[in-house]
Amino acid sequence: MLFYRDDGLLDLRVFPFAAGETRYTGFEIIHGNSFDFEIDGHRVDVQGSEILETVYAQDSTVMAIPAQIKKQLPKYYRKPIYHFIVDNSIHATAGNANFGAKIKRFLKKIPLPQATPKSHC
Repeated sequence: MLFYRDDGLLDLRVFPFAAGETRYTGFEIIHGNSFDFEIDGHRVDVQGSEILETVYAQDSTVMAIPAQIKKQLPKYYRKPIYHFIVDNSIHATAGNANFGAKIKRFLKKIPLPQATPKSHC
């Protein structure tokens, strides 16, 4: 699972782990410009070339938009969709019993109309 932390960083988590189990994962970065990032204490420099014009796929969908053109586009705000994954198994800790209430309190704090939790069991 890849998610944003409160400090603006991303975390990649792979779970669950059984005793003695080794898990492997990976991810692909698709980015038009050069940038660097840190993973597990190691700095990685990704080389790219600046995109100067909009790139389209064969089906005419947009694949990449240059930074200068992006700055001219109107802002668009999407309504976020929240997903909560809660361990409700026999191995869950006692603290998970109140997770439904915690989620409802969180949703009351965010300024979204009709933010209602849905349960998928």
